[in-house]
Amino acid sequence: MASYLTFLMAVIFLTSSVSKFVSPKTFHRTLIQLGIRGRQVRLLGWFIPSIEILTALLLVVPGGQRSGQITMLILLLGFTAVVGKAIIKKTDTDCNCFGSFLPEKLGTSTLIRLIVLIGVTVFLIASEPVELYALPVEQLIFQVLASTGWFAIYILSAQVIRQFKALRAS
Repeated sequence: MASYLTFLMAVIFLTSSVSKFVSPKTFHRTLIQLGIRGRQVRLLGWFIPSIEILTALLLVVPGGQRSGQITMLILLLGFTAVVGKAIIKKTDTDCNCFGSFLPEKLGTSTLIRLIVLIGVTVFLIASEPVELYALPVEQLIFQVLASTGWFAIYILSAQVIRQFKALRAS
């Protein structure tokens, strides 16, 4: 279970990072809407996705798993604080957690998703580190494909729900 969740979290953080690098202006706009100004926008616009990609890599490289888990927890707690503050202030902004892959507004659903991810991260920290490269090749391939597939299903279902809501509203 821990190896599967490790791959899933790596896929999530890698996708999040890549989406921010692919559409930096969109992510910068979110930072500005959250009250970040000046050079900090460009700095955070580069720093956050860089740390996300580093986290994804640490989760899967030998000896880096525990560091990746701690970094992941710190990021998720920071994201949760930002989302909580935005909810309290009733800030109307796009999430841009996954860029155009999963467009949504910052809100309660974002907060719930972050709490679930924090729970997964705490579970992984409490578990023994998994030697991913000690797994049989077939199991390794299955877990990578399964975690990627489940994440793709999540994104597609969120898109379908969003389209359905848009149709009902019109």
